[in-house]
Amino acid sequence: MIDSIEVTNWKTHKSTKLEFQKGVNVLVGVMGSGKSSILDAISFALFGTFPILNSKRTSLSNLITSRPTIEKESEVSLSFTVDGETYGVTRRISQQGSTAKVTKNGAYLQAQPTKVTEEIANVLKIDYDTFSRVIYAEQNELDYFLNLNKGERKRVVDHMLGLDTFATAEENATSLINRLKDTIGSEEEMLARIDIKELREQTTSLKSQLHSLESEQKKMKEAYLQSRSAFDESKQKLESARKEIEKRNAITKKITELDGMINTWEKEVKKIEAEHIDEKGLDEAKDRLDKEYAELEKRINDSRKEETRLSKELSAKETEKKMHKRDIDEREKLKKELGSDSEDKIRDKIKEAIALQKAENDHLAASKTRIEELEKVSRDLEGHVGKCPVCERELDETHRKGLLEERKSAISKLKDEIKVHSRKSEELASELEAFNKSYMNVHSKNETIRKYSGLDSIVEQLEKECKRLVPEIENARSAIKDMEGKQKVTADKLNLANQHIKTVERKRGYESEISKAKKLVEDKHGELSGIKINENSMGQLEEEFGRHSKLVGELDSRIKESEKYFSSLKSQHDDKQKQIDSYEATSKRIEKKQGIVSNLNKFKTVLQETETTLRKKLSLSINNLMEELWMQLYPYSDYQSIRLTPKADDYLLEIRTQDGDDNESWMQVDGTASGGERSIACLTLRVALAMVVVPNLRWLILDEPTHNIDANGISQLVEVLGGPLPNFVEQIFIITHEESMKQIQNAKTFILERDKSINSSTNVSAL
Repeated sequence: MIDSIEVTNWKTHKSTKLEFQKGVNVLVGVMGSGKSSILDAISFALFGTFPILNSKRTSLSNLITSRPTIEKESEVSLSFTVDGETYGVTRRISQQGSTAKVTKNGAYLQAQPTKVTEEIANVLKIDYDTFSRVIYAEQNELDYFLNLNKGERKRVVDHMLGLDTFATAEENATSLINRLKDTIGSEEEMLARIDIKELREQTTSLKSQLHSLESEQKKMKEAYLQSRSAFDESKQKLESARKEIEKRNAITKKITELDGMINTWEKEVKKIEAEHIDEKGLDEAKDRLDKEYAELEKRINDSRKEETRLSKELSAKETEKKMHKRDIDEREKLKKELGSDSEDKIRDKIKEAIALQKAENDHLAASKTRIEELEKVSRDLEGHVGKCPVCERELDETHRKGLLEERKSAISKLKDEIKVHSRKSEELASELEAFNKSYMNVHSKNETIRKYSGLDSIVEQLEKECKRLVPEIENARSAIKDMEGKQKVTADKLNLANQHIKTVERKRGYESEISKAKKLVEDKHGELSGIKINENSMGQLEEEFGRHSKLVGELDSRIKESEKYFSSLKSQHDDKQKQIDSYEATSKRIEKKQGIVSNLNKFKTVLQETETTLRKKLSLSINNLMEELWMQLYPYSDYQSIRLTPKADDYLLEIRTQDGDDNESWMQVDGTASGGERSIACLTLRVALAMVVVPNLRWLILDEPTHNIDANGISQLVEVLGGPLPNFVEQIFIITHEESMKQIQNAKTFILERDKSINSSTNVSAL
């Protein structure tokens, strides 16, 4: 049983939740109110699709609400019960795709769309294809198959019964048989054009020639290997001699380069000696100048630190002096602003205002007390007829009324006085607030004046200290300048000493390199004396290498020509062998395909026999259920029974009638029955199909079942849906715009409304 469904941003539904009952559930509303969207949501929750989505007539993104506002995602949540277990499935759609989750009694089962669909199909023991064929009747399709031609009707009913797979398998088998026969014919024609005997004789001849050629090639390769060995030996001797010649030339070149460098370095040494530099005293002079330069650097840094310290001290005192002068100016400005105002005068005014306000408040309190007394006496006068409430003397009515008027007049005057005193008290409170503000202002200025009273002497002292610091800073700067001049002279002397040291070091480097180069020249002359190769022996080696090289080339050329010819013969042999192999393989394929054709013909026969047997058994089961249902659903006696009769190319839905002589006859519903009778007949067929195909799931979903049915037929359908049908089907869902469907007995009815003129969301109410 489907317990409830909740949809959010689903088509025209902003947020809708429906709780269903066992039996009939009716959704009523005008076109476009969002009725069919609920059935689509049920199918989508269970299987992730529904008819128009499955047929690509819409897309997932189109299911998200776009009117009156565009939403980012949509959600469908369904709760259903099977075998006492409660399942919940939620699917969410966004522009990035969809997600899903299914639970059992609140515990997680799956959370991937495909796995969720598989889990639900396993629980319900039904897949989407079967659900859409036998449980979910699309809009206006209750009697859809009656309006089809006979060939199409057979296809639709077979599809609902699941028999169309047999027809499809038979068609595929026939198509495969025909293709195989065409292939066999083409291959047999191809074999007939080949002379296989001649082809085999040519292959044998080519094979013999290849064996002879292989023997000749073996002898030539042995001769080539012997010549190649002698060639490699002469080549090795020639390369060794060439390396010796290259080595001798390299040594000679190196000796020449070294002699040139020695000559250059000796000239540089003579130039440096011509400068007459005193090498012995250079290091001592450099050390003395380094110490002198470092001492001057230290004294300059110390003087700079002192100059910086004095400058910072001067800047701080100047800043402090400016700040105090600014405070003095502020003090004088406040004195001018105060003028003759004093804190004592303002305090006197405050005391006077407080006293006046107290007097007014006392008047107010006394007046209010007097009013209370007069009002009490007035109440007593109103309640006492015989005696005065004050003096206890006897009162007549005239006297009592007179006293009462006097009290009321006095109360009125006192109230007027209270208004006057209240107004004066409020005015005095305002004056007192103004005096307090003025006092705080004067007090604050006097505090500032007192705070800045001793600043003049501080400023005078700071000016003296600034005058003292200025010449001290100038003296420090002058000392720094004098020491920097001395340091520059020392730096020039130090640079000259460093240049002389580098020149002496360069001279010593040249002398060292000259010594190393002369030793290397001596070594190279020794190496040169050990090389014995000459031009005559080199010529003999080159002549021997040329003779061996020519012989190897000739043998290599003969071997290549032989291999080329061998390759040509081998190609001819392989090509003819491939033709033979292809001929034999094709013969085997033809034999194999002929066996397949034979087996396929047997398979077709089995398919036809199985389909016929299943059709008879299913028709018998359907007709047994339909006969039982018809007796419950059809309220009259003119048609006693109903049946579905399979034909070679059609299915006939027939009803049985009986004339006055008790003669029975069967007539087709299509063309015989009225609109209401057609609807009940089609409803009987659909329920029977559902109970046969899906015996464990007694649901029925009907979208606009009153289509093309007159008023009498609708009335009859209402009686059937409210009466016997729920005895056979556990839960029925009806989508309709027909108001009379609200009259179905014991049905739970939902009213769906939507103002399409402003693209509003669907609103749902339950009757």
